Amino acid sequence: MSESFPRSPTARACALPIYAAHDALIDAIRSHQVTVVVGPTGCGKTTQLPQMLLRAGLTDKVIGVTQPRRLAAVSVAWRVAEEQGVTCGAEVGYCIRFDDLSGPDTRLRIMTDGILLQEARSDPHWSRYGVLVIDEAHERSLNIDFTLGLLHEALRFRPDLRVVVSSATLQPQKFVEFFGDVCPHVPVVSIEARPYPVQKIWQPLDDGSPEALAEAVAQQVARAHKADPTGHVLVFLSGEDAIKRAMAALQQRGFDRSTAILPLYGAMQREEQERVFADLGKRKVVLATNIAETSLTIDGVTTVIDSGLAKVPRFVPRAGLSLLREEGISRASADQRLGRAGRTAPGRCIRLYSERDYSQRPAFTDEEIVRLDLAETVLSLIDLGVHDIERFALPTRPPRGRLVAAVQSLQQLGAIDDRRTLTPIGKKMVPFPLSPTLARLVVEAGMCAPDVGDDACILAAYSSSRAPQLYPAGQEDRARRAHARWSDPLGDAVAAVKVFRAWEKSNDREWFCHQNYLDGAILAFVAKARAQLVDIATSLGMRIGAHGDSQDLARCVAVAYAANAMANRGRQFESATGERVFLHPGSVLYGSPPRFAVASEIVVSQRTYARQVTAVRPAWLAELRPDLAARWQLRPDKVRKDEGPPPATPKILQLGPVVLQVEGGKGRPRVDLGLEDARAVAVAGPQPLPDGAQRWQARIVVGDLALASGTPLGALLALLPVLPLPEQGADLRCAVPEGALLEVDRGRHALLRHLPSLLVPMAQHTGRRAGWAALVHNGDDGYWYEVMPDFRDAVETTAAALGQLGNQVDDPQVAVAEARVDALRDRMQAALAGRSFRQA
Repeated sequence: MSESFPRSPTARACALPIYAAHDALIDAIRSHQVTVVVGPTGCGKTTQLPQMLLRAGLTDKVIGVTQPRRLAAVSVAWRVAEEQGVTCGAEVGYCIRFDDLSGPDTRLRIMTDGILLQEARSDPHWSRYGVLVIDEAHERSLNIDFTLGLLHEALRFRPDLRVVVSSATLQPQKFVEFFGDVCPHVPVVSIEARPYPVQKIWQPLDDGSPEALAEAVAQQVARAHKADPTGHVLVFLSGEDAIKRAMAALQQRGFDRSTAILPLYGAMQREEQERVFADLGKRKVVLATNIAETSLTIDGVTTVIDSGLAKVPRFVPRAGLSLLREEGISRASADQRLGRAGRTAPGRCIRLYSERDYSQRPAFTDEEIVRLDLAETVLSLIDLGVHDIERFALPTRPPRGRLVAAVQSLQQLGAIDDRRTLTPIGKKMVPFPLSPTLARLVVEAGMCAPDVGDDACILAAYSSSRAPQLYPAGQEDRARRAHARWSDPLGDAVAAVKVFRAWEKSNDREWFCHQNYLDGAILAFVAKARAQLVDIATSLGMRIGAHGDSQDLARCVAVAYAANAMANRGRQFESATGERVFLHPGSVLYGSPPRFAVASEIVVSQRTYARQVTAVRPAWLAELRPDLAARWQLRPDKVRKDEGPPPATPKILQLGPVVLQVEGGKGRPRVDLGLEDARAVAVAGPQPLPDGAQRWQARIVVGDLALASGTPLGALLALLPVLPLPEQGADLRCAVPEGALLEVDRGRHALLRHLPSLLVPMAQHTGRRAGWAALVHNGDDGYWYEVMPDFRDAVETTAAALGQLGNQVDDPQVAVAEARVDALRDRMQAALAGRSFRQA
């Protein structure tokens, strides 16, 4: 612990309005269990109040501060640590989902409200904390209201706990009334700010199209630049797409040279958003979502341009639809945006809507608890022992219909029973910091398909982050071609795992991401999140394997998202509730839709889109959704009555002179062949197999590596006479530049140099799987080498790639490789057709 910690405030900090109320604040918090603090954005509540509490010595325990957004939690923690002169992660730290930068010496912990809720599972009264500050309480997010409800209960058992509810809008009475029955008096401390005057300018748009809005923003920025060339400009837009359109319009006018055009939205990495706050030595034009309304303060803003729009999520329980549409903001949000222009000097707020429009808007944004899906909240409450959820104390009571829908969805997932008690499945779901559907996905894999357990954890982590695919301006087509290499007929779930696996085994991940238009920081986040999920699953007794069949992963996805089942109806799908649904253009299945599918989400924006789509078998849906069986003519996989029960799986299997153990008799049996076993079986020729054994999993074990992992036993036995196998004790280290994109014009030398290694057995770059070196063509001028565990895929992919390469490159090395691979392909096809060849 630093001897100078906590530091005294700087003169600049002391000039903030909150310090004028310092004594009143500290006295109120020391004397009362709950204190409500109200003050305008920029008065110092977020960064200075936690430091004031540290200096006052109110507690020997940790001071916790919650933020509704991850970006804000991280940004505030770094800012406070800098002002205190300590390393972020030591005395001052943060914790967001899958990223905990705090430790045993942390005295001030900034976290998302979701983290505080997760901690309530093991410590419902939050005994580690002496003070809890609920910042941005006016936003009334689902997690904020849930947190306030749990604090309402905890205060009955923690008379020493101090709770500070911090709000930027003048609605303190709601919080005072809510805590009034557990605290005899709830003081309200108002921070009196002295903002500079802000001129309101109404500039309504004649054309409401996205392009017209982007052009209007560029025009208003140009006018602001002429009227006042000193202060920064803050533009409020609805989302990332609107921001990118406005950036393009500004760059066309040459603003990228005279000013710094900076985006700011929640999905950005910390390093990117830090530029918004840095002194760049020139004027900044910041294009932001509503995250800049309250959570983050940008110094020096004198002009605000307000589109009057925000993306507001809503959920329709009856149809199971998520709505994400642009809506007009409330008057309170509009006033928050205006106030950003008058913090340090007189300013202007240009509103791209009319004064009449403003006057007709609602006073406040409606709370999330009345418009979002409550399944995750209800599951958490039941986990904490709250079964009568209708009576649980909350600042705003949710509509009963939403609570009923949440309970029904959890019952459909198998998480709770009719008495609203956690089932064995539900007990395994709740430790995961995931949505109920993603938790169900991981649990299904761990319980029923452990060989895809690691894939399920990767998919859950991937789905919890922003998509890593990048589409730089002017390079969109090249980016799409690069991403297409991971497409899979099973859909987006399997494709996501492929992307991660390719990144993970790359030699040079930074170069790999650059070549393939991927965000390395997001994939690194997925890796960290996957590791945590694997740890949780292992602690629950689940076996997490990494050599499973993609069909098994798709089956787990179907279990988790059966509520979003869809049937192909030509150019569109029919959802389980009868809605017309279109595949999102970003899906790998767009253009080749399957007969049946499930979606992770069905979202209504301009159209009703299915996102993250996975192809599923009709028999799976017949089992998971029997209510749809007649309507969609689904047929479950059943054993005919005259066939009797399936035969028991034998414990041993004899193939010629070789006797093998059969592993994993329940589910999908597996046979492991040693290298000498494989050679002996190949020499012995075709052997009879027990019923069903053709579909058993098989692999060849070479030291600590698994070769041909996941290949069905019948196919592997047919292939053994033609399969290139390594010599005993051979070095199987990867001998090709796996994953590196090699273009014909720039990477020809490396491309040709490794052709002799094609279809040679070798280890994948990471993990314990081995396969055969294959050449893959990206549909343009690019190729890459990849070690494929399935020999059939390796041969077919390589033959197709060499055919393309031969058309582009006139080189004898290509002709030699093509002739060798074609010959091996002919032998392979003959072997699979029943005409086996012995190895020479």
